[in-house]
Amino acid sequence: MQNLIYEASLTGVFRMVFIIFIIYVAITFVFRHIIPHLFRNYLQNFHEHNFNRESYSNNSQKKKEGYVSVEFIEQNKQQSHSGNEDEYVDYEEIK
Repeated sequence: MQNLIYEASLTGVFRMVFIIFIIYVAITFVFRHIIPHLFRNYLQNFHEHNFNRESYSNNSQKKKEGYVSVEFIEQNKQQSHSGNEDEYVDYEEIK
């Protein structure tokens, strides 16, 4: 069986610190530069895809400001109101 005990050396410690530093710099670079760029592109594509389609459909249905249209829906049955169908309104007396 091999002996798996290693001695710590100064160069090994420096090499380990250097590797940890390089990993830290790489992760920092990815999160500060690459991830925001990808997220920004995703949001721009999402905005263009969803909101431009919505504004296109709304442009065809937009009417002039102040224009009012009244549509009459004919009802075949007349609704009869009896005294028992009234709503009860709770109120407070103000003095």
